[in-house]
Amino acid sequence: MVRGGWCVCRRRLVAARRWEPFEVLGEYTGYLVPPSRDGPYVCKLVQDEADWEAVSVDASKAGNELRFVNDYRGISEQPNVSFSSCFIDGLPRTLLVVTRPVAFGEEFLADYGQSYWAARGGGSKGGGADE
Repeated sequence: MVRGGWCVCRRRLVAARRWEPFEVLGEYTGYLVPPSRDGPYVCKLVQDEADWEAVSVDASKAGNELRFVNDYRGISEQPNVSFSSCFIDGLPRTLLVVTRPVAFGEEFLADYGQSYWAARGGGSKGGGADE
């Protein structure tokens, strides 16, 4: 399925056009859940405003194609997108933003972070934004 300049192919998201740094792929969507919830499709929202309690987004049963962005480890030397927490209309959101040029057909890859792999017994994956 090609939509919005990307294509879901075999549980991975690939570029259906060339993407440049700072372009926004879209919003990581799903159900809002307590921050204690864990799972392969759970993304923790970083809160910068005191009015909001910490929440996470669980895309395992609801969400969009961005849940098919995989971790870069074992696939590439570095990620080409990053998760960016922000507030839109006063509500917490997580966007995926391109960090380097992405060619047509290239897979979108993020850094899930060391804590993601450590929680799954894979602390040896190495690297990561939250080391």
